[in-house]
Amino acid sequence: MKSRTAIFVCILIAINFNSAGQERKKQSVFKQLFGVSVNETSDKFEGTTTYQMKGNKVFSELSGSNALGNLIFGGDAVTFNTFMNLEKHVLKDGSYELAILFKVEANNDLFVRVMEGESLIFLLDDGRLDLTTDGSYNTDYDMMNQSSVANARYRITKKQVQQINSSSKVEFRVILDSFQLGAAEDRDKNNQHLDGKFTKKNRKVWIEFYDDYLVL
Repeated sequence: MKSRTAIFVCILIAINFNSAGQERKKQSVFKQLFGVSVNETSDKFEGTTTYQMKGNKVFSELSGSNALGNLIFGGDAVTFNTFMNLEKHVLKDGSYELAILFKVEANNDLFVRVMEGESLIFLLDDGRLDLTTDGSYNTDYDMMNQSSVANARYRITKKQVQQINSSSKVEFRVILDSFQLGAAEDRDKNNQHLDGKFTKKNRKVWIEFYDDYLVL
């Protein structure tokens, strides 16, 4: 009787372990299907660990007072690729910092920068959320491909991430500091911004990141 009970318990453990493994596999496959992943990096000198989402592409389009006039250069349309990923940076004492990593890529001889300060605005079910950045970093212009890329880091809290994830509709605006090539004083007069929204896929990967890395 005891041997039968032991066998039954072992079978239950195996089933539960297999189910958990399949669930983890499902999450991993989902992220791979949409080109979204989470990279983990550690710094043994600083004692920190960083979990960084990659590849969460979001829809956006150029808007602003002069947007239509700037959509075409040399007869070719301007295209933008925009990404909005989450990052969790765990410090040596166990506390952590959260951030939204925004990235914009532009083609057709454009140079883009993100405005310093409150330049990321979310419109959610329960109102407006304004987030702050120190401005663009890792900004680059590729003369061969006539394209540019700009990155910006926005500090965010766990509660604010939950607020975004809980909203049935997520719209956003990113205010650009400059848009096209030319003298800085001319570029900064363009008053451009990128307006976009989250798809179901964007919301899903943000919720997965929250569940995997922020629920303690």
